[in-house]
Formats: sequence, C-alpha cells, structure tokens
Amino acid sequence: MIRRGRASTVVIAVAACGFAAAAAPAAFADIVDNCATFLGSLSRELRYAHALAPGTRTSFVCPREREAHAAIGASRQRVLNALGTPDESGRADDGAMRWTYVFASRLGGAPERGGGSPVLAFQFDPDDQVASVDCSYAR
Repeated sequence: MIRRGRASTVVIAVAACGFAAAAAPAAFADIVDNCATFLGSLSRELRYAHALAPGTRTSFVCPREREAHAAIGASRQRVLNALGTPDESGRADDGAMRWTYVFASRLGGAPERGGGSPVLAFQFDPDDQVASVDCSYAR
C-alpha cells in the first residue's frame, strides 16, 4: 500500500500535518513525519479503493510492519482525520477499541469482503493512542 515518491511528496505530507516551515528549505527536507506519510498514503489509497466499482480486482497489499509501526502512538482523532470513519469499529477481546478499514469498494454501502483485499485494523490503548496496527487479507 505504501508507495515511495519523490522528496516533494514527503515535504507536502509533512506540511499538510501542520508543521511550520520556519527553517531553511535544506533543514526542512530533513524533517520526516513518518506517521503523516503513512496515514497520508493510506488515506489516498483507501479513498481510491472505496470508490471502485464493486467486484473490481485490485493489487493492494498490506503495509510492511516497519511502515505500519509509524502509526503507533498516533491519536484516535488523527487516524479519524486521515482515514475517515472506519468500516467497522468495536472492541477487541481485551476490551480495547478497534477500528478496521477494508481496501475494497464501498459503493452501495458497506465495503465488499473477500477477494483478498487488505483489512487494516488499528487498536487503541485507554488513552486513545494507537497501540497496534494489524493487517490481514479478507477471504
């Protein structure tokens, strides 16, 4: 799901998250908010996936663990702002809040299940911070 782009993509993603660019451009290029980059990439791909015609075959893949780890510690509000309303929400077995996003068509209501689409789940701690990010494929 994560695609690396040119350096300007990172700068735009960082600026969009509210970072002030008071430093010189060379110094600003060194600042990388991996969480913003990760959530920004997911946001674009999720919107694209949800707008597909039902039954459309896709090639979305789960993010690598290292990339997904960038979201650990992000607030629930930050995830909501980036990805929108989750496709499913509820409580995990241990009582923690869990939000799930399905990378498949959402046209006609709920997202399609099956077909091997990635299902990304954010689990939040009692302080509403991301405690874990899991990804599996819908069957």
